[in-house]
Amino acid sequence: MKNKLLIKLVPLLSAALLLSACVVQSSHPYYTKNLLVNTHTSIQGLWTAKKTVKPWVIKGKNLEFYAKNGAKSRIKLNFFKVNGVLYCDSTPKSPDRKTLHAIWVYHLYPTHLLSQVVITKTQIKFIPINDSKLKALIKQHKLVIPSTLPNASHSEENLYYATSATWVKFLKQYGTTAKLFNIKDAIILTHKAP
Repeated sequence: MKNKLLIKLVPLLSAALLLSACVVQSSHPYYTKNLLVNTHTSIQGLWTAKKTVKPWVIKGKNLEFYAKNGAKSRIKLNFFKVNGVLYCDSTPKSPDRKTLHAIWVYHLYPTHLLSQVVITKTQIKFIPINDSKLKALIKQHKLVIPSTLPNASHSEENLYYATSATWVKFLKQYGTTAKLFNIKDAIILTHKAP
């Protein structure tokens, strides 16, 4: 039983680690609905990333990817623009309740992760927001983003609970600030020819 549960948990945990250098998690979306944009039809299909077992698949607003054991994970992608810059708010899709105990699932809170996005004909770059740069802006009193206190057992990570409108205001003001979105932390997907 424990092994089956671990096999199902690995993809969920992998997704969280994959999409996070130092994670900036929000309880609310980073966008307001009026900023949503349709994903480009060119991003639909098969993609590869470093150290992946199977190709990643983008279907509509969903990204499917696989752990080394073949277990599938899914996240929902919401693309939006602020000041002409493309971003992605990603959240986990609901876990399969047939394979996970309901009590365990109730303890999960699907947080939102933010990436700046660069799309070319052959690549998609998801560039996550840099947690240390965000915290530096907060510490310098340049902005106020409400958050929970860091949990000592989970390093210095905060859960931010700013409203979507507050995040949009933040992106308008600081979205192009140097190194707030650092390319060295990017997840780069390369289009896989059919």
